[in-house]
Amino acid sequence: NTQMIKSIKNATLVTKLEEIHTATHVIAADDSKKKTKYSETIRRTPKFMICLCVTSQILYSSWLNDSSIAGHALPTTLPTTTPSKQQRSKTHQNYLLLGD
Repeated sequence: NTQMIKSIKNATLVTKLEEIHTATHVIAADDSKKKTKYSETIRRTPKFMICLCVTSQILYSSWLNDSSIAGHALPTTLPTTTPSKQQRSKTHQNYLLLGD
């Protein structure tokens, strides 16, 4: 998963607890169990609870995989307007990968 984040343009992996406040997205949920509720696939660890105070962008691991294949961060919501390529390249995002 670390390699996947590194393959996404303008993405940084947050690795230190002291840097959690810089996270813009959290990759926490395993969507391999499609029949379960989203809330049941996330473990409520202390690190996750801290993340909820920082960002509401909580993503499935499949988003990370698909973004890695695309080489850029895929949209997390339906855009109201499409940003230009220049605007996208200036956007830098910090991702916190929860593995605990």
